Amino acid sequence: MSCKHLRLLLGAALAVSLSQASAAVVTNTTVPIDAVIPNPCTGEEIHLTGSARVVATVTEDAGGGTHIKMHFNSQGVSGVGLTSGTRYRGIHQENSSSNTRGAAPTVTTERVNIKVVAQGAHGNWIIFSALLHITVNANGTVTVSLGNIKADECS
Repeated sequence: MSCKHLRLLLGAALAVSLSQASAAVVTNTTVPIDAVIPNPCTGEEIHLTGSARVVATVTEDAGGGTHIKMHFNSQGVSGVGLTSGTRYRGIHQENSSSNTRGAAPTVTTERVNIKVVAQGAHGNWIIFSALLHITVNANGTVTVSLGNIKADECS
């Protein structure tokens, strides 16, 4: 084989290897929510329970970058006012993505907002925020934890 043909063959092999990205790793995680938070509208404490569902898709590109696409939604989030008995319902869904230059493992933190609506005559709504801590291990598997839940807004 001539030197020219060898260079063409090596160039083609390199182009194929650089164009390949890793297969997507999809992780479906349910994170429990159980917190007592003060209602900024009334001052009453609300006991929130339920869960957050996070579906994460992780890919690595040919350059070694890690890409995470996430879908987050509340699942059966409800609350009860500890003094009044007022019932609340949590509503939220969101999509996000993050990109890092290096390969996994990676760690990302995002703030998510959950709207909680009072049922009945009270009719106020509250925005609670929480930190979503996302860890991608070397295999692309995602683990998620939720913390630092606090009331941000009242209406």
